[in-house]
Amino acid sequence: MYKEFEKKLKIKGNGETIEEVFNKIFSQIKSRLVEKTKELLIRIEPKSVVIINARKIVYTERFLGLFFPRKRTFYEIETEITVRVGIIEISQIKFEESENKLSFLCNLKK
Repeated sequence: MYKEFEKKLKIKGNGETIEEVFNKIFSQIKSRLVEKTKELLIRIEPKSVVIINARKIVYTERFLGLFFPRKRTFYEIETEITVRVGIIEISQIKFEESENKLSFLCNLKK
């Protein structure tokens, strides 16, 4: 019923700081795993992070195209993350079924 396995995910993130990029990357892990497995996720443990591609883009931004120039930085990172996943296999649970018949008329007799 409980099962553990390792999964590799390729995830991209971008933002104005490196911390923001990694926060976006790690916040995508659970949603990606939920898409791929239909079971109940119990534990997600990152094992390794490999940077596939990292870009730093610096550009000059100006107010009204002429005034107040300032340099802005934008980061893009593509990673391959290996995670160890613990799940409960919901499809393996055997449920005991019972059916209760209730009617509106039974409640009126009392």
